[in-house]
Amino acid sequence: MGLKEESPNTRMFYGVVTISGVIGFYQGKTLGIKAGDTILIGRDRNLCALLYPPESTGISKVHCKLWFDAARGRVGVRDCSKNGTFLGNGERMCPEQEYFLSDGEQFYLTSPENTFVVHTL
Repeated sequence: MGLKEESPNTRMFYGVVTISGVIGFYQGKTLGIKAGDTILIGRDRNLCALLYPPESTGISKVHCKLWFDAARGRVGVRDCSKNGTFLGNGERMCPEQEYFLSDGEQFYLTSPENTFVVHTL
């Protein structure tokens, strides 16, 4: 599992589903998530697999939690932040509530400048 650069014609997949940065710090990077894995996004270098720099405005130490729910074939997202995790349509996720995203759906951290898209295989 790891982040890899995307080329226009090829994506490198390491896992069953992936999330890709669309805009922001992780733009052009892809992270694979295997069934049973839990990925944390945030600024805490001891806990987060997707690590934002300490000076990232609005990103919490542990901003959100992601996992692959193989039974549903979807990516689970749970907001753990003060500044919010949002669905692609701008709806703010309720803290500590589970949301499930399908292929092509987007979410963002704090603002649309930190947008990711889900890819299922």
